[in-house]
Amino acid sequence: MQSAKPTILITLLALALTACAGYPLNGDNYSHRSALEAQPTELATVVAVRPVSEVNQDNTTGTLLGGAAGGIAASTVGHGAGRALATLGGAAVGAYAGSQAQKLTSGHNPAFQITVRRQRSGRLTTVVQRVGRARFHRGQQVLYIRGRNTRIEPIEG
Repeated sequence: MQSAKPTILITLLALALTACAGYPLNGDNYSHRSALEAQPTELATVVAVRPVSEVNQDNTTGTLLGGAAGGIAASTVGHGAGRALATLGGAAVGAYAGSQAQKLTSGHNPAFQITVRRQRSGRLTTVVQRVGRARFHRGQQVLYIRGRNTRIEPIEG
């Protein structure tokens, strides 16, 4: 059973990293926190739109899970000081591998940088949001929705 531990831990790490991916937040998807929250909304006009890439720079989850899995897997090797050294090395290698795995699964997500002129205040505001079904163009009337995840939405109809 000792030899099966590393395989089980690597499988659990892969499943945990997959679970971290989640759904992209854009105009089509709301987080559970935002779904039942009143969000101040204002009319706005699109001034500029440009395609950009959203890159996830946070590899904390992969680093922590990889480090834990590597440390636990390596703790089955050796005895005494050798085991402690193997555990430390396994945790370091696992943390690095987990971080790199999360970078690979995060990738670059297509997004829009949308600049709008808010009608009430006249202020320019720029929002970056992932690509959803909505398309935006200069001069388009939209809704500027503020909340946990500020977003721009086209006015239907």
